[in-house]
Amino acid sequence: MHDDYAKAHKLGLKQVRRDIANGRYPYPPALDDLLKGSGSQGEVHVGLLDVDTDLVAGTRTRGRQSMFSRGFMPLGEPGSEFAAKWIALYDSQLEEGVREPIEVFEYQQRFYVQEGNKRVSVAHCLGSPTIPAEVSRVVPMATDERAWALYNAFSKFYGVCPVYGIVVSSPDAYERLADLAGRSLDAPWPDDDVAALRAARKRFAAAFRKNGGYDLDLELGDAFIAFLRTCGYAGTLALTSAQTEELVKSSWADLIRAVSATQAVPVHLEEPGASRPALGQGIASLAKGLASPRPFNVAFIYDEDAQTSGWVALHEAGRLGLEARLGGTVHTRAYPECGSDAAFDEAVRDAASMPADLVISVQPTQMAQTMRAAAAHPEIRFLNCSALARGVVRTFSCRMYEAKYLLGMVAGAFSANHRVGYVAESPVMGTLAEINAFALGVAATDPFAEVHLAWIGAHGYDWRRDLVQKAQVSVVSGRDNPDPVDPRRPWGLFAVTDDGAVVDLGHPVWNWSRYYELMIRSIKGSAWAREGRENKQQGLNYWWGMSSGVIDVFLSNEVPYGVRKVVACARQAIMSHQLEPFSGELCSQTGVVQLAGALRLDADKIVRMNWLAQNVVGSIPGSDELVAQCKEQVKVAGIGEKALAAPARRTVPGSCATAGEGDAR
Repeated sequence: MHDDYAKAHKLGLKQVRRDIANGRYPYPPALDDLLKGSGSQGEVHVGLLDVDTDLVAGTRTRGRQSMFSRGFMPLGEPGSEFAAKWIALYDSQLEEGVREPIEVFEYQQRFYVQEGNKRVSVAHCLGSPTIPAEVSRVVPMATDERAWALYNAFSKFYGVCPVYGIVVSSPDAYERLADLAGRSLDAPWPDDDVAALRAARKRFAAAFRKNGGYDLDLELGDAFIAFLRTCGYAGTLALTSAQTEELVKSSWADLIRAVSATQAVPVHLEEPGASRPALGQGIASLAKGLASPRPFNVAFIYDEDAQTSGWVALHEAGRLGLEARLGGTVHTRAYPECGSDAAFDEAVRDAASMPADLVISVQPTQMAQTMRAAAAHPEIRFLNCSALARGVVRTFSCRMYEAKYLLGMVAGAFSANHRVGYVAESPVMGTLAEINAFALGVAATDPFAEVHLAWIGAHGYDWRRDLVQKAQVSVVSGRDNPDPVDPRRPWGLFAVTDDGAVVDLGHPVWNWSRYYELMIRSIKGSAWAREGRENKQQGLNYWWGMSSGVIDVFLSNEVPYGVRKVVACARQAIMSHQLEPFSGELCSQTGVVQLAGALRLDADKIVRMNWLAQNVVGSIPGSDELVAQCKEQVKVAGIGEKALAAPARRTVPGSCATAGEGDAR
């Protein structure tokens, strides 16, 4: 076994040289050194456990720590007494395993060896995932407020789910983890659930380490919880090691962003290419480029059916329109009612047998399913319709806020009593930008108007009661698409007469077939591959607007000619980027967002907007105020921190209210 020691020794020296070059302490840290200056409240015996070797961080005392690299590789010279003992242990563990448990002290979920350093070193070299250990816990001092809060939070979590290694930066992270698991911190979790979570953490930790996560200023637990939220709890626990590694690698930048919240979402605001040919030329060029022995195959996976979901109906119309536009060069297949994991996975398997060149899912709540499918089928391109950006799965959405701004202008012009209503579904990314753009459009034609906000996803929602009867609004921006189950239900922008009748004024228009055509063009051309090379470690979101022809507005004949003319001018200005709804002076309900003369907010701030404009009356609902379906939407694509709204305040037209320090950005 001399060759094995020589290899381990060589690796240890390499680790030491690398750490010294990077300015890191090259040996295992000593717990006694970590406790200097802070101390502890003593020790609590935990008992005999199988400890994950990747959680063994150092030694209890300085002692012989210089005999090991930071990764516990041996540094003793070959032929020395140390080397001979190490080799004997290697032979023994290889044949019989670890016969006697090591002794360790646990401090903030890291283990420090009192007895058994060489056994740990051999376990690392043999690739043993765990090692038996007698564990005692070191209790931090209560005077260290953060450490004490984290200790108490972990102790409560460990009491119901004994899993080490989920180190977090915030005490409430364990509550979020329990919520994802469908469990609580008040009752013990089933043994099978604990074992599955422990194994999933182990797989994630290996992938996290491989991507350099331990060299970043991140806690593994925070990244793990973000990963669970992205991929779905049950789905993550079902992943293999290879699938976990692929998903972590492909969504690496997004995981970092989810934890640190400092990196912007990479967004493509316009379709690929510096310029666009005329529509007829574009179709002819695309058809020519698609000429091949077989058509370009696209699979559409819907969570519901077009007969019951207006959103699915829009995409189904886009799918059929795509085939009509491109003829036999493109073949599509729809898979309705694939809301469950089993149905989604079966649809992907069938699509792969086509074989599909592109798979499109149409809801943010399908992101976890789509990511798993992308990891299992790297030969297929995947797209998810959402404002998210998730590495291996590119996403696409429309800048609906541009259309909402124009409809807001119409609403402001029609409001006889300076009261306008707005109906939103749930506070997911992009929704608040649409509300605020509408409110800004209202202010452009009626600076004294209030926009009263109601949420479809809230318990007990009723737009007539909440907006017409209570708020006495005269114009309402309702649902963005018709309801296939009840086509008579008002949608779009409409006025409400004194006798309660509804008068259609207009509505937003999606041109999904145009969107799909442009996406296929980018795949068949060079844009898709080039963007992939340029964004290897980042998510990528296509967020196109009116200038791309994928979004527009329709105005009914009830809108007077003068208003239509003004809106047409604004529409042209938006398409040419001369008018940006979120440029210049912006004010929230609590103060200044940006001052006059400022350029447009960047795309990431618009997508993740979590404030309401000063002329909006209403607030952002918390999760407990939403129905189950909308809770799930918020869990996947929510704006994050809840922004509590204050009542709208009357200000001098054209000026902001007094600036609030918390809103200046």
